[in-house]
Amino acid sequence: MNVIKKIFGFIKGVIDFIRNVIGFSILGVLLACGYLFLLAIVYFANTFYPPAHWVHLFDHEPLSEEQLMQTAKDLTIKWKAEAEIPVTHEKTDSLKPGTTVKVLAILEFSKDCRLMHEFGTSPQIVVEQPDGKRVLARLPEAAELTRAVVLKTADTVDVLSVSKNKKGVFSYKTSDGKVHKDRELKFLPFTLPAYYENLTGFLGKQFEFIDKIYKMQPHSSLAYVPNGFYKVNHTDGKFNGYNGAMLARGGSGVFDALLMMLFAATIIFIIKRLLTRIPGMTHEIQDSLGVLIFPPIMLLYVLFISGIGANTIIAIIAIVHGVKKNKLEAYNHRCLLCLHGYKLKHLGKVLVDTKVKEGWEHFDDTESCNYADRVTYETKENSISKKEISREHLYKHRRVSGEVYKRRTVEFWEDQFFCSHCNQQSAYKSKEYKEESLDYRNVEKGSWH
Repeated sequence: MNVIKKIFGFIKGVIDFIRNVIGFSILGVLLACGYLFLLAIVYFANTFYPPAHWVHLFDHEPLSEEQLMQTAKDLTIKWKAEAEIPVTHEKTDSLKPGTTVKVLAILEFSKDCRLMHEFGTSPQIVVEQPDGKRVLARLPEAAELTRAVVLKTADTVDVLSVSKNKKGVFSYKTSDGKVHKDRELKFLPFTLPAYYENLTGFLGKQFEFIDKIYKMQPHSSLAYVPNGFYKVNHTDGKFNGYNGAMLARGGSGVFDALLMMLFAATIIFIIKRLLTRIPGMTHEIQDSLGVLIFPPIMLLYVLFISGIGANTIIAIIAIVHGVKKNKLEAYNHRCLLCLHGYKLKHLGKVLVDTKVKEGWEHFDDTESCNYADRVTYETKENSISKKEISREHLYKHRRVSGEVYKRRTVEFWEDQFFCSHCNQQSAYKSKEYKEESLDYRNVEKGSWH
């Protein structure tokens, strides 16, 4: 009999072990999926608002004036082009057809220069006029300085010349002996240098709030990329063009986010423990010090290291988390009586008292219901098909009133501790509130409107 009991006990133990392993495995998978989801959010957020200084640091080499002029290329202006002064972007004299200028670089605010360009509308080119004045202009003819991929054949060709018809449509003669429309080609990124303008500085000229941030940002910090000309050695390797831009922006954003979280976790761990180890400090003072210390530290990190971008939200979360963790550290590890830290033993949480209040109460509320959708369609010319372009839900409402039987409960709890320094027992008191709606009567409902 004992042998049978042992066998069944062994089998039960195996089953429990497998059940626990499966449970932990499922939990691990769920946690992994959750972290991957958060990682994906960080990645895609940074493709729009990236910490450009990281990628810039890896693949941008500052150019001297002599080096810049060695890479400059002559270009004859074919069509009148509006010109702007670099940095300020103030309008200046237009570039006239027939003028030969030196093409110096392509304007870059962040990493968008790595995208494929449509030269009829973008990008802006930095050119030097015969009188030595440098301006920014959108020059479709600058496509002659690039190479392009023919979408139909995937062949890479040189752009030999650019033409424009009366309707303003551009066409490109290429080294394969053919003339292509702009939609038939994808232009490879420039072989010219990049002219970088700090986006925060540019937007600061338009928005007062951003201008204050820009002026507050230390221009000698890692997060600040100074205006100037740079040689670009793309770190994205075979992922050229659009895919390379997204990879560089999102990847640098994830790296920046992980670095910021590591910094925040280290700072929070160190400061909360240091504060708790200071003897004689009250819980209120430790809590207040946490509120005063964490925001400036994370602000300095953003200004000097990470810069303003999508990951700034992580710094805000870190501030809130740091203040909360410091408060909990004092609560759990500093004696309420002798005010010494890391001498406490938690004895448990005890329910001390419960108070209940219940009865009928009047309520007045509003109900709503979706009764229809307003749909807008787009119909193409000479076609019976239509495409939905917007949908708006329409709601109607009514008033609901009556009496509800409410039960409100207040629970009084104590977290009890024993301090090995003063050999006394102390307790933190807390309250928990609960509210339940148990029954309704005399309910009146108005008409829908």
